Amino acid sequence: MYKIKKLNEKDKSLLEKFCEGAEKAGYENNATIRKMKFGLKDVYDLGVPTHYWAILYNNKIISVSGCHLWSENINRVLFRSATLPEYDKIVKSLNRNHMNSLPFSVLLPHQIRFGLKNNCDEFRITTNTGQDTLPKMQRTHKALQLLEKQGLVSFIKEQMFFNKLQYVWSLNLKNYYKALLSFHSTREELKIGLDSEYYDIIQNGF
Repeated sequence: MYKIKKLNEKDKSLLEKFCEGAEKAGYENNATIRKMKFGLKDVYDLGVPTHYWAILYNNKIISVSGCHLWSENINRVLFRSATLPEYDKIVKSLNRNHMNSLPFSVLLPHQIRFGLKNNCDEFRITTNTGQDTLPKMQRTHKALQLLEKQGLVSFIKEQMFFNKLQYVWSLNLKNYYKALLSFHSTREELKIGLDSEYYDIIQNGF
């Protein structure tokens, strides 16, 4: 079974192994712990700690995604999200709600609950595009454009972050939760992260 784990400082060796695989796959932002800006102690240039969740299979991280507080009430989610290529097709069929993406379908609910517990009422996602953007990031940007048509996100603005133009999207919690419920039977069939917190979310909401 695939397990979900909120990473802490003791999990650095696990994450370093993941970073090795990510670097081989060409995932530049996930190539090292520093590039992922991982850690509760070192806040890097974000000014706030990052919080990461991972999917583990046979005690190996296969997918990871983080979040960090952007202001008192905004949680930036799906930060530095990545899945190792050999596990990218666990959900084999394409899904118009992007639930075939493990960070989006499996890890995002935990980030939402974390944000709500920390008094956040808005959840934002950033993407970028352009000639120097990696193909994986370009695909993510296109996915968000499609998700806007489904009502799961809404485009807010363009903004410069660290000398790169970013597109900022707001997550629609109500519509995302509906998509999560629709994906539930598939997740049970695949046995991905079927822990008590997940079932509490499914039964009682975020």
